[in-house]
Amino acid sequence: MPTEDRRFADVRDLNKVYTFTPRYFREAWLRRAAALRQQILVSTGLYPMPEKTPLNAKVFGKIEREDYTVEKVYFESYPGFFVTGNLYRPKGKRGPFPGILNPHGHWGNGRFANEPLGSIAARCITQARLGWVAFSWDMVGYNDSLQVPHNFAHPNTPEGKRLTLWGISLMGLQTWNSIRAIDFLQSLPDVDPTRIACTGESGGGTQTFMVCAVDERIQLAAPVNMISAHMQGGCLCENAPGLRLDTNNVEIAALFAPKPMLMVSCTGDWTVNTPKVEYPAVRSIYELFGAADKVQYVYINAGHNYNQPSREAVYGFFAHYLQGRPDTQPIPEPPYVMEKIEDLRVFPDKKLPPNAVDATTLTKYLIEQSEKQLEDRKPKSRTSLNSFREVYAPALRHALGVEVPSAGEVVIYNPRPSLGENYTTERFFIGRADKGDLIPAVLFAPPLALPLSKGERVGVTLPLSKGEMVGVTLPLAKEEIGGGRAGVRRKSPATLVVHARGKAALLDMNGAPNGLLKGLLRQGHIVLAIDCFGTGESQGQRKEVNFFATYNRTDLAERVQDILTALVYLKNRFDVSERRVNLIGLDKAGLWCLLARGLMPDVARAVIDAAQFDSTSDEAFVQDLYAPSLRRAGDVRTAAALAAPRPLFLHNTGSAFRTQWIADVYRAVRSEKNLRIERNEAGERKILRWLGE
Repeated sequence: MPTEDRRFADVRDLNKVYTFTPRYFREAWLRRAAALRQQILVSTGLYPMPEKTPLNAKVFGKIEREDYTVEKVYFESYPGFFVTGNLYRPKGKRGPFPGILNPHGHWGNGRFANEPLGSIAARCITQARLGWVAFSWDMVGYNDSLQVPHNFAHPNTPEGKRLTLWGISLMGLQTWNSIRAIDFLQSLPDVDPTRIACTGESGGGTQTFMVCAVDERIQLAAPVNMISAHMQGGCLCENAPGLRLDTNNVEIAALFAPKPMLMVSCTGDWTVNTPKVEYPAVRSIYELFGAADKVQYVYINAGHNYNQPSREAVYGFFAHYLQGRPDTQPIPEPPYVMEKIEDLRVFPDKKLPPNAVDATTLTKYLIEQSEKQLEDRKPKSRTSLNSFREVYAPALRHALGVEVPSAGEVVIYNPRPSLGENYTTERFFIGRADKGDLIPAVLFAPPLALPLSKGERVGVTLPLSKGEMVGVTLPLAKEEIGGGRAGVRRKSPATLVVHARGKAALLDMNGAPNGLLKGLLRQGHIVLAIDCFGTGESQGQRKEVNFFATYNRTDLAERVQDILTALVYLKNRFDVSERRVNLIGLDKAGLWCLLARGLMPDVARAVIDAAQFDSTSDEAFVQDLYAPSLRRAGDVRTAAALAAPRPLFLHNTGSAFRTQWIADVYRAVRSEKNLRIERNEAGERKILRWLGE
């Protein structure tokens, strides 16, 4: 048995060393890939996908050179939020041409970097000379991107943490800009929309494999010096909350399979192990598609770079797939002359168009659009409830980073049965195989009836979890049936009860069940109480790391997971009627239970203490119900809608917990009778009566 809950000790960060040894069948990988793409989109605030508003692109200031041209560009990725950059086009050639996206890394000069270790101008000029339309644009907060700073929405700040509730992040803005950059290239009459490629270095490498993972329009990729199993990216723009829960850049890069990809690495940074670690891992995914030849790597003897040898390798690889060149050997880069920076600037006087928005206005717009998307999908019928569930159940699940485990994944440890007055007691720990979680639990059950005389005791073997047995001596009640014989008790209803202070709040000083639990036992229920993560006996301290929520679940998410795991355990006990599993959440745990209820479709009845939570307040969510992207996913409204049309009792709502949205959904699906809402806290009798209806 594990001696501690590994979730307290195993805190991940951007420098964790991963061993990626996938052993997938193709179908299993396709399922995994679809889930990862959703996870990336949810973490970056792009699920559901935002509306694509008009780009209103401006291309101007053309500079003519012998065999290429350079122009200035700006367009609106969101209304009034500008993407700024330069467009390099072939001259003297006939199109349409391939379009190449060129996101840049964290150079001091951004897209104007021009030094031996890396030059954005060099690669864009050469791409244009090779017959490709090349677009380079600013990272948010660099050069002409003046509206939002590069430290925007940092989760270590109160405002940044609030914005993460809505999926708003620096990385989300940059990923959206990349998606809209594809839109821009495809809108150009001289670009072939079926031949779009992307290459960038360092932070631009992160942008490359992230947009390649979520936008199928990109056909060819060369992420440079960034795919690593031991360093995931150290900038805020590479670390959206929720992004790397149970995954890493190697697996994310593999999402591009089976399309051609060149992994550029070097001896002097975190890609030093590419030939032996990252490349074989990614190649193993390509092999599932019979496309192992479409992923290659180059290994440059240099420090962190996108230098001339690296660029020349990319030119050769791209030319092979874009233009039918017979091989992928490097193409020499001819001499080039970068234009003067002042001639490349889009806003040289820093004067923005009159409709430019600032960070405050932009975030207000994003929150309003998120709410509009939720409102537009609000269920109006049973059919639209199913459509809502298809979109928002994954959003809620990924926002929390939780799963409903299979019965076979749930295990129990250290079972300790004992006898109580008119009930049996089982104390044990619940967990999931190979997950390291350890949930303290106590279960009370009415006495079991077997064909024996009343008052006799017998040793029986009880299956506590699938595949696990325990011997226990129990007093057995007589249950008369035909012929005067006693028989085995039928499957019973069961109820999981969760309190914010843990199971001790549900027991008396002697560890016996309190009034509510006693009442459930009298009604014939099997009752399970647990200590959710960080409550009761589940104690520990997690170390603080930078970008914690990018790599680790919040306390709320862990608690919701514990509730889901406990429900699966209870549902699959041999003595529980699987269609009669109920859920009761008390105190602030009511809200944890509501979120879990939304993701566990076969709970019979749920009783939720809303704890007078202010469901309209971002500050309240940060304080008591924090998970990145939770509000973007529709928060408690989505959870309650997903519970429909099953019975739901919301009490202690007070005046702050908004219930009208939930009531509208139950009314729309003609299940008003299954929803009960009370402003005051319901007592034990009322809860028991409602469960018995």
